Amino acid sequence: MLLIRDSIGVPGLNPGYIDFLKRQAAGTTANKELLNKVFESFRSVDSFHIPRPSLAVCRANVRIRAGDCEEPFLNALCDGANYTIRKILPKRINGDTLNGENFKLYIMTLVENFKRNQIDVANLIQAIDHYRLSKLMTAERNAFLAHFSEVFEEQSLPMDPEAFALTMKPLIEKSILSFIAKVPGADEEKEPKTNAYREMLNETGNEKAAFNATCFMKMQSMKPEDQAKLKKVTRAVLLGIGVGGLVVATVGGVAAVVIYGSGATTVSSVVVTVQRLMASEVVCF
Repeated sequence: MLLIRDSIGVPGLNPGYIDFLKRQAAGTTANKELLNKVFESFRSVDSFHIPRPSLAVCRANVRIRAGDCEEPFLNALCDGANYTIRKILPKRINGDTLNGENFKLYIMTLVENFKRNQIDVANLIQAIDHYRLSKLMTAERNAFLAHFSEVFEEQSLPMDPEAFALTMKPLIEKSILSFIAKVPGADEEKEPKTNAYREMLNETGNEKAAFNATCFMKMQSMKPEDQAKLKKVTRAVLLGIGVGGLVVATVGGVAAVVIYGSGATTVSSVVVTVQRLMASEVVCF
């Protein structure tokens, strides 16, 4: 915005002044090119006119108080500032408006990344993009887990591994499509982010499939009363049911215990433990 001080006439916006400048510059090629380059550097150019301040300001020596400028000048200056604030578009990154909350998240993400030495965050855009991607991946994974629990709640668990994989496959595909739809940017920008989410989701799915397969195989050699107990453990781990319990096994006379449920352990740790105890007699409480 061109701010014209000591302007004669009505203060405020004056679009006609831009036309006046163009007509004045048209007289010489150098001036015309210079003015065109200035206008081409901005989305739009406005002209805002402010009257001359009081004589006290014009005659002041070094120190000037705002009150000495008098109301006409100060009011016009405030109007110009308010117009600029209303006209300026906020900074947008990946479709999101940058505000105080985003900036706080950027700082927190930046500090954490440097602490963990996970990535080299060079600037604000990278940090916010990294945070937004992590947040989106977590949200979509949680949505997948919720959908998984809804679908498999109706199933008898543990179930045949092949049937388990067939039931879970469309859930993974749907989650990936949902993720792609929410990732901003062109297709080539989405691809590495989608691959990262697909890898994370496949890891989650593989953990669940491995645990189901382990329990399904073990259940085949169990007595009916023990099968019912193992089914309870399987459902608690796979569906994230918030109940606590123990899987106790004996290996060479040594007791091994796995805590499950209530967030006490992860599916992967349970899978590893159960796989190590495949040859043992498993009793569930």
